[in-house]
Amino acid sequence: MVKDAPGIAKDAAALRKVSAHLDKGADVAKFKADMSDILSTRNDVLRTKWLNTLDNENFILLRRGTDRYGDPRAFDQSGYMLSDAARVKYIEKGGNLDEALKYSDEVHRQWLDIFDGDIHKYAEAHSSKGNFEMEEIYGLKRTLVSFTSDGSKIDTFIPNGGEILIGVFEKNKVIKQTLNTANESEYLIIGGTEIFNIVR
Repeated sequence: MVKDAPGIAKDAAALRKVSAHLDKGADVAKFKADMSDILSTRNDVLRTKWLNTLDNENFILLRRGTDRYGDPRAFDQSGYMLSDAARVKYIEKGGNLDEALKYSDEVHRQWLDIFDGDIHKYAEAHSSKGNFEMEEIYGLKRTLVSFTSDGSKIDTFIPNGGEILIGVFEKNKVIKQTLNTANESEYLIIGGTEIFNIVR
């Protein structure tokens, strides 16, 4: 399975991690898909981080698919995947990332006020209502960015094709979706993140 995988096949420690992971009954199809996407980025640091997720439950592999014009434009320029609020401000301010993230933080505080300080209630509304409905109801751009831990769900985000972004995150830095009807293995990040690589 990994005999031709660059950076793994000749790395004894990496092979031990992979073997132990699969011996525990890991989903082989998911493992293959994750490995393929990670190796396609040709990023050695990301590969090492992903290998660490195999035996460290404090980290998680997340993906995002996007066919929206604003996402790749802002990402290509800033290196950040930004929330709706941050992305709009980033473009409005001619690519000023600091101002964009500061503005997103300010809007995020307003969202928390609306949902009585409960980030999970806000996250559930983010998922159940969608961007345009949220803005129509509350008059605010969303400040959460949605990702999935299940690579098989990525096509639901980009049914007409688009870019796939992938990264490894500390679990305590992301928000797990708690909405009962959510079925996308969704996680959310506040404001934006630079911990991403494009799957080639």
